[in-house]
Amino acid sequence: MNKKYEFHKSSILGMDANIVSLLVYLLPFVFSVVLYMSNAAVFSWLIPLIVIIMEKDSKLVKFHAWQAFLMNVFYGFIFGIITGIGIVGAIFSVFASNIGGFATAIFFIFILGIIFTFISILQVIAAIKAYGWIAYRLPFVGNWAKKISHEND
Repeated sequence: MNKKYEFHKSSILGMDANIVSLLVYLLPFVFSVVLYMSNAAVFSWLIPLIVIIMEKDSKLVKFHAWQAFLMNVFYGFIFGIITGIGIVGAIFSVFASNIGGFATAIFFIFILGIIFTFISILQVIAAIKAYGWIAYRLPFVGNWAKKISHEND
């Protein structure tokens, strides 16, 4: 299921493949935490995409780059939907002048916090596994990344 790779170099600046694989999770994670309240956080998928385009040799790096890219896009989409529902609830509470809409908005903010924590934990686990030369598959996106990156070829 989770394939272990031997030491090899990435075609990106001749770095060790496990370091590049670690960075495709770590850098977007840092951007999403540090830039959470700014619009720049929505571009956290860009770093894995750049690695996908630049990497020529390492299947480990390609797998982790695809997985990080899909994870950022997929979970970003989920965040967008839940945020939209929360905003609609907040707007509804203003126009309806009731506490129920406000409570709904607070509930969705709470759900976003839980999802963000879950995704953060998954990113840390994936980064640790990547550093250990393991092609660890995350829930929902790991199998897609495996197929797209041809990880088992």
